[in-house]
Amino acid sequence: MQQIKGSTKNVVRLLLSNPRLASLLQVQTLGRSAEAQSFIDSLVELRGFLFEKLLTSPMEARDKTQFIQDITRRNQRNQEIIDTLENELAACMRNRDAEVSLHNIGAPVHFTHAGKQRMVATNVGSGSDRPGFKFHLSCATPARLNPTLSLNFPVSRQAVPVCPPGPGLGFGEVVAPRPEGAAGTPASPATADDCGGILEPLFFLAQVEKENFVIQELKNHLHQVLRFSENSLLRTKQEAERRQKADFRASQARVAKIQQEILLLRSQFNSLVMENRQAEQALRKKKYKVETEIENWIQKYDLEMSEKQDEYEELDVIHKEEKLQLEELKRRHDVLVEEFSQIQAEQEINAKKRLEAEQEMVHMVRAATLIQALWKGYLVRSMLRSKKRKRSKSKVKEEKGKGKGKGKGKEKGKGKGKK
Repeated sequence: MQQIKGSTKNVVRLLLSNPRLASLLQVQTLGRSAEAQSFIDSLVELRGFLFEKLLTSPMEARDKTQFIQDITRRNQRNQEIIDTLENELAACMRNRDAEVSLHNIGAPVHFTHAGKQRMVATNVGSGSDRPGFKFHLSCATPARLNPTLSLNFPVSRQAVPVCPPGPGLGFGEVVAPRPEGAAGTPASPATADDCGGILEPLFFLAQVEKENFVIQELKNHLHQVLRFSENSLLRTKQEAERRQKADFRASQARVAKIQQEILLLRSQFNSLVMENRQAEQALRKKKYKVETEIENWIQKYDLEMSEKQDEYEELDVIHKEEKLQLEELKRRHDVLVEEFSQIQAEQEINAKKRLEAEQEMVHMVRAATLIQALWKGYLVRSMLRSKKRKRSKSKVKEEKGKGKGKGKGKEKGKGKGKK
């Protein structure tokens, strides 16, 4: 089923996309075959069924199904009864025709009564040979039929004693006739031979009458069943028509309501379509504007990125060259640092040596100055002692003054030596 749906949708799409092919197919419909036409009619009928199915509510569908099932069961039951009665009627008519045909040819008739086979002569006389009488037979018949059969003749009747049952008889009471004009006079009791001779042909007539009665009863019952079935079918048909009319009216009301809803929804749909169309146009304009801006930004970005890329490549080349130069300078710097460290170490060593030499020189100068000062002092004192001895005591004061001046000079010399 899914494959049929898919293939049908594909064919419809192809026809919609190719109007020329659709027109050619419509032209070909004039020469359509009977099978194709019947198939199309079946599809149209199926479409009607589908529409009816779609317009029918689940409650209505369930009620309709239940109603159809009830009618079907009732029809089956009536048909079974009719078939049974027709079979019984056909069997009884066959038995009657067989007995009547045998009676007409004068042959003895074999029949069954109360479970025993009897044989009765068929040479029954006419009404002029035997006087009129009335008798009652009680025999085994179906439970739905009257078990008592009566044969009436237009003669006067009187009750007689029951005949003793003779051979081959299966009934209980016999009402014997009496002659006309002898009313009120008692009749002589009938003997067993007389009863046997009279009742043997009458029993056959009773059987025939009984079968005719059964046939008539079956016909009446069949007629009643047929009439009941016709009435039931008529009532069912009327009820179905009534329900169909009610369903049709309800369906028409639903269709009108649905059409109103469709019109309302269609108007709402059209209004929504217009609103959405306007909104879509505004959004399309906005989208076009945004796309244009985005495209401009992309172009600008591409241009700037290309420029930046060129600049980056140039800077990268310069950077690589400078990096090489930096590495060369680092290498040279390392050499220079190493040389500088060596020179600095040598300078420190030389500085230490020079400092030590200077300090030693200072100490030596000091020592020499001190020694010279001491030596000069010693010489001066020696000279002063010699002069002091030569001078006189009169010049003591002058010598004291000179001694003080010399002391001051000596102190100055000592201060310079300390410095």
